[in-house]
Amino acid sequence: MILRRFTKHVGDQNWFAVCLDVVVVISGILLALAIEDAMNDRKEAKRERVYLELLVRDLGQMEEEIQSQIDYGEETIEFGIKLSQIINGESVDNRPKAVGLLLNTLTGRRTLLLESAAYTDLKSAGNLGLISDQALRDDIITFFARSEREELIVAKNNRFFVDESFTPFIFEFGVSYSASADDPFARRGGGAKELDKEYLRRATPNMLDVQDEVLSRDLSDPAWRELERRLSWRLMIAINNKGFAEQMLKNTSGMRNEIEAYIAAH
Repeated sequence: MILRRFTKHVGDQNWFAVCLDVVVVISGILLALAIEDAMNDRKEAKRERVYLELLVRDLGQMEEEIQSQIDYGEETIEFGIKLSQIINGESVDNRPKAVGLLLNTLTGRRTLLLESAAYTDLKSAGNLGLISDQALRDDIITFFARSEREELIVAKNNRFFVDESFTPFIFEFGVSYSASADDPFARRGGGAKELDKEYLRRATPNMLDVQDEVLSRDLSDPAWRELERRLSWRLMIAINNKGFAEQMLKNTSGMRNEIEAYIAAH
């Protein structure tokens, strides 16, 4: 209809009508484009909100993981302090066994894994631009880059100070593995302790009550001073990792609160 009318107006040389037809056509095109843009904006805003809500979910899970890391660190520090007190003369039943159990426990460490499926998807799919607020987007990118760096620092600390330093020393020091279902020191593992005990009993009845010669020495023996020196490093890294985790928890909670505030405002 518009084309027929436009052709007639041109044939009649009614240039005012021709101009009016052109304006009507252009206006229609612009209106259609505006409607399409508005619909796209709504779709983008909906996708942005979904991603932000998923980020909040992931950050909450990260907070739980970090809190578990802090709890583990606190327990490790307490074990280290208890061992130090025993080495320095604190009375305890069956000192060799108590020291052995604590040393076994201190050779363990916890891997910190901070993952966000939502952020990984945003980054890998090139969708970070969906977060329309530049400041919020920059904060999210900075947060995850810092978290990845701090996670690597904790892993490096554990690998060098625990896996490659403290644990080999304990083996060389002459400490055997001990298992006890009712052990007041090595509480980690839950029901696995009883399972360990049963497996060891089947291997040899004496394995559960190995009395290491070095742990039976008098506390004035120089070996204890070397053990205490190594223990100081183990405690240091446990305290350091706990401090990292506490700062990470603060940063993660702050990031989650910032995103939640943005969602509430939009």
